[in-house]
Amino acid sequence: KGAIYENIIADIFHKSGKKLYYFEKNSTLEIDFFLRYEGVATAIEVKSADNAKSKSLKSVMTKWNVEKGIKLSSKNIGINENGVISMPLYMSMFL
Repeated sequence: KGAIYENIIADIFHKSGKKLYYFEKNSTLEIDFFLRYEGVATAIEVKSADNAKSKSLKSVMTKWNVEKGIKLSSKNIGINENGVISMPLYMSMFL
């Protein structure tokens, strides 16, 4: 399901005129999208599973000083202790 969700979100971003960027490091670290959100480069992870942990997002935010992170999943909206904003998948059209 993950690849399907990522493609749907990519389609939403593309149709809203956003340029899409992807990041991968040594096949162990992957960020689905980088977008400019509120004037800042923002890492975005798309999660399809109920277990929506995002080690890659946390790692990129700490190692490479990425200021903002957004996790799109089936979970409700919120913010965690690392400053990662969680949003339901359908809210991707508002980014």
